[in-house]
Amino acid sequence: PRRSSGLVGQSVTEPTVFVLSEGWRDLAEYRDKILHKPYFQAYLQISESAYARPRVVVPLSPVEPAP
Repeated sequence: PRRSSGLVGQSVTEPTVFVLSEGWRDLAEYRDKILHKPYFQAYLQISESAYARPRVVVPLSPVEPAP
């Protein structure tokens, strides 16, 4: 797996809310392979209680900066 980035952000309007974001070089590999691996499913189950709200996975596409 090739993760290209990992970011943590804090909500400006809700200072106790943090957002974890990961970027993967190959979305199809992440969606079709990584998400289904036993170790990743175990991670999802173990970490779920650490989240204030249910986890939401939102695939994003990159946006190029304006010239």
